[in-house]
Amino acid sequence: QTCALPISTAICHLGNQPQIATKPLTRGYVNNIGSTHAVFEAALEVGVQKVVYASSVQAYGVLYSPERKHVRRSAPLYLPIDEDHPLLPTDAYALSKALSEATAQAFCRQAPRLSVFSLRFTSILQNLPKAPMANRHGAGWSLLTAVHEEDAARACRLCCEVDRPGHTALNILWPKSIGSWDELLLRELYGEMPPLHGAPTPQDALFTSDRAQQVIGFRAQISD
Repeated sequence: QTCALPISTAICHLGNQPQIATKPLTRGYVNNIGSTHAVFEAALEVGVQKVVYASSVQAYGVLYSPERKHVRRSAPLYLPIDEDHPLLPTDAYALSKALSEATAQAFCRQAPRLSVFSLRFTSILQNLPKAPMANRHGAGWSLLTAVHEEDAARACRLCCEVDRPGHTALNILWPKSIGSWDELLLRELYGEMPPLHGAPTPQDALFTSDRAQQVIGFRAQISD
C-alpha cells in the first residue's frame, strides 16, 4: 500500500556498476538500467518525491574506458561541454547512464511533482593532484577532470535541499583541469579539433559546472 512521506524525504541512488568491461557486457548494462528503474518505481510506490541519481560525464559518449580503449567514441560537438551538449553514447556503460537519465525523465512525465537530479560526475578522487599532471596518459578517460569525494557528497546533499520539480542534469567537477590540455592532445583523442566556446585556457576544465552553481549553489571547494 502506498504511504505518503514528507516531501523532504529523498533517495540518493549511487549504486550502479561503475565500469562495464567484463563480458557479456549486457550483464552490467542490464544491472544499471534495471536497478535505476527499480529505484524510481519504488520511489513512486512509497511517495518519495525526490531522487538524486549518480550519472556520469560518460553519458556524453566522448570519454574512453580504461578497459575498452579500442571502442570508438563520439567527438565533442564543442568544448567545454555543458549540460546542453547532446548525449552521444557508443558503448555499454555510457549508454546505461544515458538511458538511466531517460528513465528519470520518463518518471517525471508520469509524476510531474517528482524532483530528480542526475549528477554527471567525473572521476571522484580522495585527493586531487596538488599540481597539474605532467603525464597526460589516460586523459581520454576524464578529459583531465576530477572532483574530490567530499565535494561529490556535498553536491548530493545540496540537491536534497532544493525543491525543483522535473529532471535536472548537472555536471559535477572541479572547475580547473588536473592537467594541461592542448590542441595536439585533443586531435590525438578525436582525430579533429573540437570547436572551443568561450576561450577556455589549458588550465580550465573541459566540462563546465556553472549550471550546478546556478541551480543548487554548488561550486567545488576542495582542491587538494
